[in-house]
Amino acid sequence: MGQYIIGKKEGLWEEYYSNGQLKSKLNYIGGKKEGHSEKYHDNGKLKSVGNYSNNRGNGPWKIYYSNGQLKGKMVWSGIKIVGLFEEYFETGQLKRKGNYNNGKKTGQWIEYGKDGEIIKNEKFN
Repeated sequence: MGQYIIGKKEGLWEEYYSNGQLKSKLNYIGGKKEGHSEKYHDNGKLKSVGNYSNNRGNGPWKIYYSNGQLKGKMVWSGIKIVGLFEEYFETGQLKRKGNYNNGKKTGQWIEYGKDGEIIKNEKFN
């Protein structure tokens, strides 16, 4: 639900699931995603939140499980993840963490089991 100007999406667009729940809220300028974005699971809980710039992810993003629990945190710069990346189990416990530089893993990456013990510890250049 939104408007077209000269055949391109413009302004705030809201999309809904067949059950009536809000699916997404995205802003468009000249047909490209721009600014704040929210996507939802079909149960109404937040699925992801972040920002776009010129149709690409820009800045911090958070992703959520359908139960509302945080699934991951990352920072986008265009089409690449940069900086700290964290992924969580559905219970909320940390599953994996490490850093990205220009879209590539760098430094120490640690993966945890559901019991919290380290199951993998890798170093990337």
